[in-house]
Amino acid sequence: ESHGHSHSAVAKEEECKDTECKDESHGHSHAKAEVACVEEACTDPSHAHSHAKAEVACADETCTDPSHSHGDSHAHTHEKTPEEKWGISSFVYFRRRPFSPARLKKAILQLPISGNSEATEGDWKVLSDPGSATAVDKASPLHRVIRSKGFVWLANNHRDPLYWSHAGQFFDLKDFGMFWAATPAEWWPSDAQSLNQIGADWGGATGEFGDRRQEVVFIGLDLDQEGISKIMDDCLATDEEMEEYKKLAGMKPDRVSLDFSTTPPTPIDLENKNREPRTQGRRV
Repeated sequence: ESHGHSHSAVAKEEECKDTECKDESHGHSHAKAEVACVEEACTDPSHAHSHAKAEVACADETCTDPSHSHGDSHAHTHEKTPEEKWGISSFVYFRRRPFSPARLKKAILQLPISGNSEATEGDWKVLSDPGSATAVDKASPLHRVIRSKGFVWLANNHRDPLYWSHAGQFFDLKDFGMFWAATPAEWWPSDAQSLNQIGADWGGATGEFGDRRQEVVFIGLDLDQEGISKIMDDCLATDEEMEEYKKLAGMKPDRVSLDFSTTPPTPIDLENKNREPRTQGRRV
């Protein structure tokens, strides 16, 4: 007792660094424990086992460790498409053969449209009266179409495409300029973007009829793409009708062709073969 065992501030400040030491008179500060122990298997209560890392969401979908953060910070907001919400879908009908006008008109009458019951064979704007839809019409795949638009090529019109426009009960099919192959050279564009687009519509160097084509987009409820395509395909000219078409087409030869050996393709003025078209542009 005569010996003073003063625990001076200096002694306290010098911490025992022996990790196995159990002498309570030694200072065993756990100041270092403020740095979280990263050994996952450690069970020493004197070690700080902070789960600060858990703030970063665990990416293991099968993990059930409650100490891990499994937040939905990566929110899966699966936006429903119109088809998922209402069953609305669309597709583009594309072919490179003309339609028979008579068969096409019968197909159009299967759309859910209304109009003037006195419409004549030559009148494409109003094709049926409101009460004319039969049970067969309503069963047609075309009856589920609520919107359609595009361009069509008729076997009795070699130079001019028709613009197809249908929305609800309204339907219209009318002249829309000329196909590029039939367009006078001075009306052609000269910029690369336009010429590349015309080249794509042309169908390449092997295209027999230039940019003539069927291109109609159909939009509707639970569309039967195969059924609609079958109806439209049945309207296309038969091989026999195509032979007749070629004879008539020969009476009105194309005014311009395309040279696909260049990029963009180069228009060739067939009416004046010694000069290239001067251009301004319009058309499909």
